[in-house]
Amino acid sequence: MFLQVYYHDVRRIYDIYLLGFLKEFLVGSRLPNDLNDYLELNDSAILAELHKASKDASERGHFPAELILSRNHFRCVHEVTAKDRERDHEIFDMLKKEVKRRFGKEDC
Repeated sequence: MFLQVYYHDVRRIYDIYLLGFLKEFLVGSRLPNDLNDYLELNDSAILAELHKASKDASERGHFPAELILSRNHFRCVHEVTAKDRERDHEIFDMLKKEVKRRFGKEDC
């Protein structure tokens, strides 16, 4: 069950979106050095900032926040037809290998 929950492809993409949001939201893409500022970054504070950013395109982290809250994640890295595979078999194999190397061995 651990693998099915923690390594599920949909859950993993939301980790990537959350990381993207935090990199844009946090000053200098880093957690605060001050202990009190750090402790203020709890789940409630981050969720409030996600909601705020998702509603306003001018907010830092708007795009990943919108993807997270609308649950509108990308479902496909690259779509390839059977004709594409025949024509560019070598390129397709290289792309598939690189995607698996970077993101894990999911069924492509």
